[in-house]
Amino acid sequence: MYKYFRFASSFLLAMTRRDNLKNYFYINTMIFIKKKITFAKHQILRIKFMKYKIFTATFLFVAAIFSLSGQTKLTGTPIGTAGYAYNDVTDYNGNTIANVFDGKLNTYFASAIDESSANGGTKGSRGSKTGWVGLDLGSKYVITSVKYAPRPASPGPERLECGIIEGANSPDFMDAVAIGIIPAPGVANQLLTLDINSTRGFRYVRYCGSMQYRANIAELEIYGYPGEGDDSHIGQLTNLPTVNIHTQDEALIADKINYITATITVVDGSYVKNDNMGIRGRGNASWNFKKRPYRIKLNSATQLLNNPASAKNWTLISNEGDKTLIRNLIAFNISKNLEMPYTPAGRNVDVVINGDYKGCYQLCDHIDIRPGRVDINEMTTSDISGEALTGGYQLEINAYLFNDPGETGFYSNGGMPIEIKSPDYNVPAQNSYINNHINTWESAIMYNGNYQKYTDIETFVKHFLVGEFSGNTDTYWQTKIYKKRSDDKIYFGPVWDFDIAFENDNRTYPINDNTINNNNLWIYQWGGSKAGGVGSLVDKLISYTDVYQRLKSVWAQYRNNGRINATSLMNFIDSCASSISVSQDLNFKRWDNLNEWEHMMWGRGDYAANIQIVKDFLNARLAWMDSKLQYVITSTPDTELKNISVYANNNILYINNITQRTQILCFDITGKIIFRTEISTDFKKTLQAGAYLIQLIAQNGEKKGYKVFI
Repeated sequence: MYKYFRFASSFLLAMTRRDNLKNYFYINTMIFIKKKITFAKHQILRIKFMKYKIFTATFLFVAAIFSLSGQTKLTGTPIGTAGYAYNDVTDYNGNTIANVFDGKLNTYFASAIDESSANGGTKGSRGSKTGWVGLDLGSKYVITSVKYAPRPASPGPERLECGIIEGANSPDFMDAVAIGIIPAPGVANQLLTLDINSTRGFRYVRYCGSMQYRANIAELEIYGYPGEGDDSHIGQLTNLPTVNIHTQDEALIADKINYITATITVVDGSYVKNDNMGIRGRGNASWNFKKRPYRIKLNSATQLLNNPASAKNWTLISNEGDKTLIRNLIAFNISKNLEMPYTPAGRNVDVVINGDYKGCYQLCDHIDIRPGRVDINEMTTSDISGEALTGGYQLEINAYLFNDPGETGFYSNGGMPIEIKSPDYNVPAQNSYINNHINTWESAIMYNGNYQKYTDIETFVKHFLVGEFSGNTDTYWQTKIYKKRSDDKIYFGPVWDFDIAFENDNRTYPINDNTINNNNLWIYQWGGSKAGGVGSLVDKLISYTDVYQRLKSVWAQYRNNGRINATSLMNFIDSCASSISVSQDLNFKRWDNLNEWEHMMWGRGDYAANIQIVKDFLNARLAWMDSKLQYVITSTPDTELKNISVYANNNILYINNITQRTQILCFDITGKIIFRTEISTDFKKTLQAGAYLIQLIAQNGEKKGYKVFI
């Protein structure tokens, strides 16, 4: 028995290297048999028994190969949506779910559900119901791969692209997670393999057709091994987090008012967040796009994906008009580098709703009052007098005021549309107070010169610089502002909405050339959209000498300390683009709009070309901003730390351009050391969300510090 144990042990070790599995099994089996034959020569009376043991062991090991390596083809009860009844049902063999498991490549399933024709065309589905087919395996299995074949006739192979494989343990699939995506068209009359990297056991496994088609598929084979598994890696579509959403009874997310009951599972490696929630639409112009944005409200507050704020409310921004999918994140990075009091947290994610792949989105803060967001006093209905009545107020100068039901707001004496975001109780005393205060603020700027008492110049200046540097024509179309309790000043921020910034608006393209043709005016002056009287208010503010001097000094400060420089900007853009490389490719396969007109700009080549457009714009815009603000680059002596770039993206700290041994010390904002190391090449490290102080120490003792927000 010891020989059997030794053989089994070495075999199991070999299982960790699947590439060598077949050779290992063959060699060791032959050695094993040879030893048994030799042994049998000396014990001829036991040879039949030994042959039986060899046969049994061989059978068990072969079974183990197929089980442990995930190559067991699973069986179960076919499940799925109803098939579509064509006119000649015998020709299509009824299009039933049974066709998918009959072993024949010339029969196929076609779902009765078709969301395409009524919802914007074959690449523009906005529906909620997904055609699907799968197996009830009877018990839980860890899925290792699936094989699939398309409907053989064209356009059958193309219809598999972006189809989703989901696993679930509830028969209604409300707990389902996407464990795979078919990345390209199938091949007629061929079974192709999709490897699945998921450690959780599932009872129910299904293929969900891309919503624009009838879930056409000819054959589906599911492979795995029995077991509960674990949640060490449930499964992601790409390297990005996957956000899985299922609405109750696949209800349609039909408007921006009514929340639909749903579940959510967010997966990022070992990070898993499950919750019940409500989901509705959001946005203004973007709500009418094919790829729609959403607002989600969790049942319990959480730091979703370890973002700074613990909150129930979050947004999924579609970025349909932005062919880079990262313009908002670039602007947020500039805001962080200018040390705005609050910059929204944002991260690219893959989104699947009811089994339909919706593309690469930006999971982002919903702007509200709380620590980690707009950190001011949150008012109650009883705050109607005295100091309590003075704040805090979260407001928006909003060109879309009163477009949506239930909005509370007013027009200032100067014509600015002011929406009261919070408090949202519509309490007369609160509404009256903030109305009067906004008029006082506006009058102080426009007429009596008392603007310093009522305006926070620092946030105004930094907010202005982000908008102008990014070339955002929407800076003053929707402008977020707020007022603190017991403080007369109006503060600007956070920055928001940059999908048509960075050279993505046909009305101002090309920005840098057209700026010269418009007497080098700021873009908000010659090409920007402005809500009501806000343009005049900004004109007046920057006409004050001290405000304009502060613009110049803030720009110079952050140029001199290296927080605004071309190298770090290009590095950040490259990092973002690299991180979504696979996701953006799938996104543009799903929506097929990379070279189409979207929102305010036409298509301009492949993804790399769109990234280069942003880079070229920023390099030229940086030079223009330097000239406009009369910034003179101060010559600095060559130092060991001169060219080092420190920045963060997607919870990863990057330190680049290291040329020699350098010490790194990382502290949190309390001064506690987080890590200490020594490097001689470029460095990156994943950190929890928060603010950090990074100190670099060169070999000659030179020190340089950075503040990084993750």
